[in-house]
Amino acid sequence: MIAPGRGTAILEAAGITAAAPGVVTSDTAGKSFTDRLAAAVGLHRAWDRAPAVMASAVPPVLTS
Repeated sequence: MIAPGRGTAILEAAGITAAAPGVVTSDTAGKSFTDRLAAAVGLHRAWDRAPAVMASAVPPVLTS
């Protein structure tokens, strides 16, 4: 998830902390932010988040 600027307020309202796996936040879109974002995107998944997703009461939507 990307939360530039005040986007962290939206994440927190959804119960997602800025320190959660796969979340990249910054007040500005400077080099540090883009470096961290590129590293996170390069992983393709935030595997540390898998247990929380798998334990969700909401089943995934399956399409045919």
